[in-house]
Parts: sequence; C-alpha cells; structure tokens
Amino acid sequence: MITLKEIYDPRTPWAKARRWEVHKWGIKHGITLDEAMPKDLMVRKLQAAGVPPPTANFEILGGAQAPSNAPTVEVDATDLLQRQWEAKSSIDKMNFNQLRAELRARGITWNRRWKADDIRAVLNGKNTA
Repeated sequence: MITLKEIYDPRTPWAKARRWEVHKWGIKHGITLDEAMPKDLMVRKLQAAGVPPPTANFEILGGAQAPSNAPTVEVDATDLLQRQWEAKSSIDKMNFNQLRAELRARGITWNRRWKADDIRAVLNGKNTA
C-alpha cells in the first residue's frame, strides 16, 4: 500500500481561498466589496489595494499536478470576467423581474404602480416616487 507523505499544492493563497473567505478578508482589511462579486474580481481589487494574501488553513489537494509540455495560450480571464460583471450589473439592460429583484436586494420597498422606468430611476438614485 502506498501512502502519501507530502502533497505539493501549486496554488497561491489567493487561489486556495473561497469567495466568501476573500470577501471577509477584504472587509477585515477595510476594503468594501460587493458580496455577489466574483472571487477573481475581489482578489484583483484587494491586490491593487496592497492587501496581503489570506492566511488560513486551506483544504489540501488530493494529488499533485504534473507539469505539461503542451503549448499554451494565455488569456486574462479576469478581464473577461470583469466585462461580464459590468455588463450584468447594468441597470439599463435589466428586465422587469431583474429590476424587482435588485429592489429587494437593496431593501427598497416596491410600489406596485411603478413601471420599469420608474424602478430604474429609483435604483439610479433619482427618486421619482
């Protein structure tokens, strides 16, 4: 029977941390982060602010990854994720149900007479009610 004595984990502390751990780490260091923001964007924002990586007991991987000699193409996935996040969070592109969900998420009481444009105005800070 073979027993593993040591497992090499090539990930950085930022990669090992879960999204909620990164969120709490940012709050602990005084950085405001949106709770629904993807983890990679949170990490980028924290690194730009000079916050050190989290120090916690992360789960250990079950096995080591062997290096590959295959050609690779580098794509900055975080830039793509940021574009998707900004497009998703645009209030002007939301349908009526998404607007209502955003009202609920922000804790704003919804008036049933409001139309989509009225909700957009309230969410953008131009209270027309």
